[in-house]
Amino acid sequence: MLSELYIHDFAIIDELQLVLSPGFTVLTGETGAGKSIILDAVSLILGGRADTTMVRAGSETAYVEGLFVLPSHLQPSVARLLAEEQVESEDPSILLLAREVRINGRNICRVNGRAVTLNFLREVAENLVDIHGQGEHLSLTRPRSHLPLLDAFAGLEDERHALASRVSALRRLENELAGLRRDARQIAKRIDMLDFQVAEIDAADLQPDEEDELRAERMRLANVEQLMQLTNEAVALLLGVDDELPAVTDLLSDTERALAQLVRLDETKQFWLEKLQGLVSEFAELGAALRDYQDELEFNPGRLDFVEERLELINGLKRKYGDDIAAVLAWREAAAAELDQISHSEERSEELEAAIDRELHAIGELAAVLSQRRQEAAQQLARAVEKELADLRMEGAQFAVDFARSPHEHGVYVGDERLAFDATGIDQVEFVISTNPGEPL
Repeated sequence: MLSELYIHDFAIIDELQLVLSPGFTVLTGETGAGKSIILDAVSLILGGRADTTMVRAGSETAYVEGLFVLPSHLQPSVARLLAEEQVESEDPSILLLAREVRINGRNICRVNGRAVTLNFLREVAENLVDIHGQGEHLSLTRPRSHLPLLDAFAGLEDERHALASRVSALRRLENELAGLRRDARQIAKRIDMLDFQVAEIDAADLQPDEEDELRAERMRLANVEQLMQLTNEAVALLLGVDDELPAVTDLLSDTERALAQLVRLDETKQFWLEKLQGLVSEFAELGAALRDYQDELEFNPGRLDFVEERLELINGLKRKYGDDIAAVLAWREAAAAELDQISHSEERSEELEAAIDRELHAIGELAAVLSQRRQEAAQQLARAVEKELADLRMEGAQFAVDFARSPHEHGVYVGDERLAFDATGIDQVEFVISTNPGEPL
C-alpha cells in the first residue's frame, strides 16, 4: 500500500526517494546503513512521536512524505474521515501523508497537502501500515482496530456502511437543530429587519410601470402653460378660430371639392381624391384629439407636488433595494420568502426533534441487528483462532471477543435502553486471550 516514500534531512539521510513495487520488498544493509531510520520515517508519517533529534545536523527542518495506494475496502472509511475534515481528495484510491519537524520543536502534519492535527493524521493512518517488531503487533494492541477486523471476518461491511450512512444523516439533522438554537437571537433580529423591509415596500404600493408614467406626468404638469399655448396654436391653425385666417381643414375641404370635379372629367385620377379624403379624415380626428387634450390641460400645483413626492419615495426605495421598481419588488418577494422560512424556525425545530427521535429509533434497530450478527460471528472467530493456536501447540489457549455497551441519555433506543453509539454502531469490541490454562482472558 505504501507506493512512494520521500525523506529529506531526516536523521542521517540527506535526501531519499524510495519507490516501492507491489509485492514483497526487502531492504538489506549492514549495521548503521539506515534501515531502521527508514522505518522511523514511516512511523513519523503514521503519527509517531517527533522530536528535534530527527532533524539532520546543520538543517532547520526534517521532512517525510508518503504516497499510499488504498485498497478498495479502506477507501470508504478514509473518504468519510477526509470529508468530515473537508480535506480534498481527487482520487479516493490515493492518499498523501506528510510530516515536517522543525529544529525549534514545531512539527506540521499534512493530509493530501492540507495541514491537519496530529490526532487526525493518526486516525487516518492507523489502518494503513503495521510495523512488527519482537513482540510488537500494533493493530492487535489497539482495541479500536478489532471491530473492523470482526466485521470483515463476518462479511458485515455493507451493513456497517448502511448504518454509517444513517448516522451521518442523523448528524446533519442534529447540526441543523443546534444551529437554529444557537442562532435564536440573530434570527429574532433578522425577523425584525425583514418585517420592516416588507412593510416599507408594501406601504408604497408600487406598480411595475408607475415610475415612467409619473415622470411623464411630472413633465406635463411642470410645463402646462407652454403646453396650453402650443395646443391653442395648433387648434387655431388646424380648425380655425379667426375668420381672417383660413384653417387647414377648410383648405382641405376646398381642395377636395376641386379634385372631385377633376375626377368627373378624368376618372383615372380617382386615387388622388381617395388619398385626399383619407387626409381630411385624419386631420378631423387629429383636431378632435387636440380639443380633448386642450380640455384636459389645467394648472394643478397640488398634483405636481404629489407626483414629486411619489417619485422621491420610489427613489428612496431604489437606493435601498434595487435599481428599478422591478428589482425593489423582487427584493420584497425574496425578503418575504426568507421571513416565512425563519418565522417558522420553531416549527422547524420541532420537526427536527421529531426526525432525530425517529432516526435514533431506526439506528437503534439497525445497530441491534448488526450487534447480534457480530456476536454470532465472534463465536465462529473464537473457534477458528483457537484451532490455529492448537496447531501451534497452544491447546490450552483461549480466545474470545469481548463486547461492551455504554448507556447514554441521548443515545439510540435499543429495547428499554438508550445506548452510546457512533458510525460503527453500539458495540465496543476487544479481542482477549488467555495463553495459559487457568489464567483469565
